[in-house]
Amino acid sequence: NIQEGHLFTPCAYAFLTSKRTAAYTHVFCALKALGIVNDPTTVSTDSEIALSNGFFAVFPTTKISRCAFHLYQAVLRKIQNRHLTQLYDNVNTKHFFKGLMALSLIPSADVPAYFDALKHEATQIKLLVPGNNVEVLYDYFERTYIGVKDAHSIRVRLMHPVDTWSIYDRIISHSQIGNSTTEAFNAELQAVPPHSTAQKVASILAEHDRIFQNKHDFASGLQKMLQQAYPQKHQTANMQIGRFDAVSNGAMGKTPFKHLTDLCVHIHIQQ
Repeated sequence: NIQEGHLFTPCAYAFLTSKRTAAYTHVFCALKALGIVNDPTTVSTDSEIALSNGFFAVFPTTKISRCAFHLYQAVLRKIQNRHLTQLYDNVNTKHFFKGLMALSLIPSADVPAYFDALKHEATQIKLLVPGNNVEVLYDYFERTYIGVKDAHSIRVRLMHPVDTWSIYDRIISHSQIGNSTTEAFNAELQAVPPHSTAQKVASILAEHDRIFQNKHDFASGLQKMLQQAYPQKHQTANMQIGRFDAVSNGAMGKTPFKHLTDLCVHIHIQQ
């Protein structure tokens, strides 16, 4: 699909036999053959490595932007799996967990230092001690999203580079930080009965196409862009304004730890 403000328009559907890199590469090669000559500027995805690798194989200059809400959900699942929910819900310790998510609101270059500050504070109050579940959580986050330090204190071997999941630049440029609208559409597609015939699936997709075409026709009739004809809810818009103000103001003299904990209020997890 192509993102249009807070909305999107589906442009192609693919039926995959697997979720391996080769399968995704085949799909993107087909799209390129159909007319996508220049590399897209940005592609927004979840945390699926195979998808990103398949995209890079065909469009090597495109920037990968990972969905912020998938990051938050991944951290929350780890918190739940390590039996840390009680500490997460405690007002006195919640920021040590939500602070990991709030790192996404920090400029990429500053994220490692902010992570170190958060980890230091957790250690100082003995929330994080060697071998406990909080240390396991922080080690997971460091290995996956920050990178462990080598002998020269250089961050290496991270699974997801910081600039793919930091949403600081996206917030400043008023871009979307996640795939929530796409996920809602995917949920509709997943409601298609299992083992449906190809004809049945094709008719359902055709109906969705008619719905999107009607939306574009309605917007055109009003001489408006799609996102102008179908504006965001006021609550969502106000949430974005508050997040933009907080992020664009920067630390304003606060310590990294204080700045990070203050940003926690702007982390909203979609269940």
